[in-house]
Amino acid sequence: MSKKIVWVTLAVLAAVLMAALNVAAPAGVPDLRIFGYSAAALAEWAQNDAAVELAAGPLWRIDTVFPGVMTIVLLMPLGARSPRWLPALIYCAADYAENLILHAYYLQRATMEAPALAGIITPIKWAAAAVAAVMMLMAIRKWWRA
Repeated sequence: MSKKIVWVTLAVLAAVLMAALNVAAPAGVPDLRIFGYSAAALAEWAQNDAAVELAAGPLWRIDTVFPGVMTIVLLMPLGARSPRWLPALIYCAADYAENLILHAYYLQRATMEAPALAGIITPIKWAAAAVAAVMMLMAIRKWWRA
């Protein structure tokens, strides 16, 4: 099987996972806020038990797979161990860090203060994803013709 077929398959999987996250996410879910959020906004959102139950359950499982798949999609056209990998790797690390912080908070919100760090990581994640996507799109033209 060629790398291009694998890449297209993973890109479709990433698109399906992203759509599932966006469709199933309760209104105002913190990690979909592109410009971040404050600890107070997170605490206010987390008062909705049904939304937190959904975010800590089915959405958590999808969001555990999505960053890894998306990172592979962003990296494949760039070639082996390129410095252009950095934005995609920052995106992946930021997304997983944010997910872990939020999940820990969702599970222990009764005894834990809302973490401000998650709201700071969110815009970093989205900015890195945007830069990585542009780099991937620039590389696809050359990679696809090869």
